[in-house]
Amino acid sequence: MRTILLALVLILLIFIANAQENSAIITGKIIDSNGLGLSHVQIVLEGTNQGTITDESGYYLLKAESGKYILIIKSIGYITERRPIDLISGETSTLSLSLSKDVYALQEVIVSGLKFKSATATKTLMELQDIPQSILVLGQKTIRQQAVFDLSTLSRNISGLNFTGNYSGAGSSQFFNARGFDLNDSQNYRLNGIMIWNLGNNYSDNIEQIELLKGPSSVLFGDATPGGVINFVTKKPLPEFMAELSFKTGSWELLRPSLDITGPLNKRKSLRYRLNTSYEQMNSFRDLVSSKRSFIAPTLSWDINNKLSLNLETVFKRSEAIDDAGLVSPDGTISGLKNLRPDLYLGDPGRKYLYSDQTSFLTAKYDLGKTWKIKGSGFYGLTKNRPFGLWFDQPDYQGNFARRAYGYHQRSGNGSASIEANGEFYTGSIKHNLLIGAEYQSTRYRYTNEGALSLLDTSNLVKPIINNIPPIQPAEKPFRPYISLITRSGIFFQDQLMLFKDKLQFSAGIRAGKTSQGNHYYQDLLAGTDFEGYVDNIISKNVISPRLGLVYKTSHWTSIYGSWSEGYEINSPDIFAKNFLKYASPPATISNQLEFGIKSNILKNKLGLSLSVFEINKHKPYG
Repeated sequence: MRTILLALVLILLIFIANAQENSAIITGKIIDSNGLGLSHVQIVLEGTNQGTITDESGYYLLKAESGKYILIIKSIGYITERRPIDLISGETSTLSLSLSKDVYALQEVIVSGLKFKSATATKTLMELQDIPQSILVLGQKTIRQQAVFDLSTLSRNISGLNFTGNYSGAGSSQFFNARGFDLNDSQNYRLNGIMIWNLGNNYSDNIEQIELLKGPSSVLFGDATPGGVINFVTKKPLPEFMAELSFKTGSWELLRPSLDITGPLNKRKSLRYRLNTSYEQMNSFRDLVSSKRSFIAPTLSWDINNKLSLNLETVFKRSEAIDDAGLVSPDGTISGLKNLRPDLYLGDPGRKYLYSDQTSFLTAKYDLGKTWKIKGSGFYGLTKNRPFGLWFDQPDYQGNFARRAYGYHQRSGNGSASIEANGEFYTGSIKHNLLIGAEYQSTRYRYTNEGALSLLDTSNLVKPIINNIPPIQPAEKPFRPYISLITRSGIFFQDQLMLFKDKLQFSAGIRAGKTSQGNHYYQDLLAGTDFEGYVDNIISKNVISPRLGLVYKTSHWTSIYGSWSEGYEINSPDIFAKNFLKYASPPATISNQLEFGIKSNILKNKLGLSLSVFEINKHKPYG
């Protein structure tokens, strides 16, 4: 029965693909007054439900039955254009034009609802309504309205994403889970689609929008926990001069000046810059706890010609936060915490979490034709962090408890390179949105130690010890005699087929990936250490990750979808575990998700609604 069904579907697709319709193709490019291509412009044939959007370079492609139409070209912040066009069967017509800014509309430009495009996270320029996956995009409207500058606060507006805590108190790295699964610090965070470490606060002033792809996304990003992937999209230089200086103050003596300035560097406006910078300092509701952060991100964009463009971004971050391990219950219960003041500090204010990060991104885009483009990206980041804090034992009946100290330095290097091609074309009456690409990513990191706890002293809940003598800082060297490695490589392919004037869409994707991770031991440094006799324990796994999806558009503003996807995580052995030899090569953890949902835009695209039901299963979990 299954074979017969697949055969019938194949015959139907062949019939549709080869059907000789009375159809024609219209294509073109939409630019602004500076000659720069406009993306996300809506191209609609008046009186029909047929339309498309322009790609990142401003090109579009649309197929329709022959006849005379009015072509509507509209984009937020620009004056809508209406142009007559006569489509002749079997021929391709070209209509390109420049849109003028709508001065009045610019005062109220707000992008909201599902019409927000999520091209970076999905790697294709598809409307969210057409993607068979639950995706949430948080843009500048919400960020500005709430005047927030911290992902833990922004996460309240992202359904399915939960803030679960931070490392060593405010201002340090933050932890999240999505759909019930913790996000992995070295797998589930992306900046412009590129993997980044979650060792500090990843949200900064250069972020334009935040995207959450819910569920397994291994077909696009390789190994990652199945809850979802967070992607941060950065602000890009603008062709017109703009400067914004702001100053925020608030609770806990918050002081936060910031600057955002952008504009052209030449008369043709083909060379543009943008600079985001900020400084922040604040105290906490907890006594003696405070944090400081500084940030600067210069960006350059260069349109070398009509086809080739480059974008270079560099980000510098630095932060320090006094260690705050929280409270410890007098009797080991949650209700026991009610007997303690929330502002009670049990730690040592001389111990701080230090973090610094320098990353650089280079992206090159080349238009292969009116509907095809190729993009190459390179990235390198150097991260240093130093956790330095205390851990509390359970108090005795008198409130006495042991304080155990830890502290170490970590140094991480993270680099990646990727290339991908994306385009649209027709086979008969079927429209394809095709994506193909390859990527390589490598992370190398070392510790001075792994945060082993050592007894410091004994304190008391009623009269906690506050040391006035600065603690001895963790030594910056030597590092442990090994380096931890994670390398990822993969090729991926995805095609979204649009049938019956885009009402029915079928998506299929697959990724062939390889992940290697483990420790490489420097044999000449092992003598006399706890690691003498150890050998490399690098685990490599090859995994195929498929995804299938179906979208049916009941109307121009509502779609119903279903999808099935697989994800995977590579596990490393615990070299300190007693059963290390038995699990020296643990299997990959495989996850799969079955999801159904509905997406809709109402109130003239001012409100986007989505509802989904899903089931995620994990197989061969390890840990």
